[in-house]
Amino acid sequence: MKSLFLLAVFCLILALSIPVAAADYPDKTVQFVVPFGPGGSTDVATRLLLKTFNKSFPREAVVINIAGAGGAVGARKVHDAKPDGYNLLSFNTILPVLRIMGMIDFNYTDLAPVALFSTSDTGVFVRNDSPWQSVEDMVADAKKRPGKIRFGVGFGTLAHLGAIALEQQAGIKLNIVDTGGGEKKSAALLGGHIDAYFEPVPPVTQYLESKTFRCIGIFSEKPNPRLPGVKTLREQGLDIILMQNNGIFAPKGTPEAVLATLRATLKKTCADPGFQKELTDNNLDVVYLDGQAYHGLLAREFATLQSIAENLQK
Repeated sequence: MKSLFLLAVFCLILALSIPVAAADYPDKTVQFVVPFGPGGSTDVATRLLLKTFNKSFPREAVVINIAGAGGAVGARKVHDAKPDGYNLLSFNTILPVLRIMGMIDFNYTDLAPVALFSTSDTGVFVRNDSPWQSVEDMVADAKKRPGKIRFGVGFGTLAHLGAIALEQQAGIKLNIVDTGGGEKKSAALLGGHIDAYFEPVPPVTQYLESKTFRCIGIFSEKPNPRLPGVKTLREQGLDIILMQNNGIFAPKGTPEAVLATLRATLKKTCADPGFQKELTDNNLDVVYLDGQAYHGLLAREFATLQSIAENLQK
């Protein structure tokens, strides 16, 4: 009887301790790790997110940039972190690519996907003085001059896969140049070191508005009303769709109560008109998904990117 009594007491203590811990979350600063340097599309989207997120979250949430190895360093930090909800990963479509390319030894299934919060078109950009008015023009030129068009990417990134997909679909050979990511690609184009590059639209917005760069095609299902006159690649005869989806991940094993708290605040943030306007002004679209819907999207992304990435390794 004594042993049964002690067992009952132990179970009661255990049961009471779990909700108390969940109820206390968060009791300190929550870090949103962006695995890239400042200024890129994921960094911009995450900082805009937290600007509104912090209005209703009990404690301050901050962006921490941990760049390196195409996002692998920051992703590893969160993967290895204690699953308590204080170290989160703000990542995009490139996460499955890192696994496919062998840059990390874990996948999105080895993390706890919290929610998708935004998506953006990706496109091909050239300087405003480029003779190409469309991707069709660039492809026609590439067929005349195989391997001569310098196309900027960060090796092993979504941009790299975009370039490979473009070569496959168009039957061309590009001179793919590893410029690094973010502003490094823009600087390379400005300096005349490359002829074109692949990038999500948000970080290029300033160059489009100043008419320094032009977008000659987007990798989306439908035209972007914020880019009048720019055709999708499908409209230009190439069946390629590559969106950049931005989502939040937690270490696997994070308590469901903690994930629920995060999701509730993220959902509220995504419904905020001010947040929606800020993202729209930065060429981002608010899309909230969690649970099975988000898992389904990640699985489809993985399958699509894997089929492209296999050609990188040949």
